[in-house]
Amino acid sequence: VYQGAQLTAAALVPYARHRGYFLHGGVTRPAPIGAAVLAHMSVMERLIGKGVAAYDLGGVRPSSGRNTDDPRLVGIADFK
Repeated sequence: VYQGAQLTAAALVPYARHRGYFLHGGVTRPAPIGAAVLAHMSVMERLIGKGVAAYDLGGVRPSSGRNTDDPRLVGIADFK
């Protein structure tokens, strides 16, 4: 993801025939609002274009995200 000519967010996503896997990513600080989300959306768009049907965002697993007080992890678990 670029803001003008400056790289502001990136994700490294290896993929196989049916699934992409979030391996690593980052944003600049302070990050533009939505830069990380846009990076994930861009990855999903590219995977769809290659016929890859699933994208594993990594991180929290749906079952463990519901056993925490961290609203960010709960949100990720609900999304997944």
